Amino acid sequence: MSKYLVKLKESMKNLRKKNPFSVFRILNKEVSGKVLDLGCGKNSPIQYCKKVRFSVGVDIDKKAILESKEKGIHNSYIIKDIKKGLNFKKRSFDCVLLLDVIEHLPKRNGFKLLDLAKQIAKKKIIVYTPNGFMKQLEGLEKSSIYQKHLSGWSYDEMKKLGFSKIYGINGWKYLNNIKFKIVKYFLQDLSSFLFIFIPKYSFQILCVKHIENSRYMKKRYEVILFEL
Repeated sequence: MSKYLVKLKESMKNLRKKNPFSVFRILNKEVSGKVLDLGCGKNSPIQYCKKVRFSVGVDIDKKAILESKEKGIHNSYIIKDIKKGLNFKKRSFDCVLLLDVIEHLPKRNGFKLLDLAKQIAKKKIIVYTPNGFMKQLEGLEKSSIYQKHLSGWSYDEMKKLGFSKIYGINGWKYLNNIKFKIVKYFLQDLSSFLFIFIPKYSFQILCVKHIENSRYMKKRYEVILFEL
């Protein structure tokens, strides 16, 4: 029975990737060029983005970096705590990704990281996060000291922060309370066709902020040390 459930979960995972409204499909549409993936983890969805020409993955977890390296997801890697500093040129990446990252930071650190991402990005910042505060599953919290959720970021807040394009991901947010995972995932996928257009009530949100490049900013290439 357990083998059957494992196979069923794996099949549902693959189906989720094929869902036209999945995070994988939307990232493939939005992400291109030279990309900085902050908090990249071991299995970043950037691997499904076909328009990426060069990417750098940054993560504090050495084990996650090694696993990502084995999969060849990024061109280059940096093992670093993003709360302690980032050393990049202004406007040095077309796109800066924060996928399942800012909810793991205290709120004040999250705000600072978003400000820094705005300075590093040339074209856009993309944030993927639960819609509002969501307690992490107990098993996941114990699997890594970095997994605990410390803050929440809602649709309304991200709009106020200048993210002009927000996609609703994984369907209606209240379906997340369903304990039986297979049923939950099925209903989330089913409702994703509707809630991608109603992100205010979706389980997760993928937020895109386009960067306005002034002539002044284009001329500035100094290396800056960011400390959160």
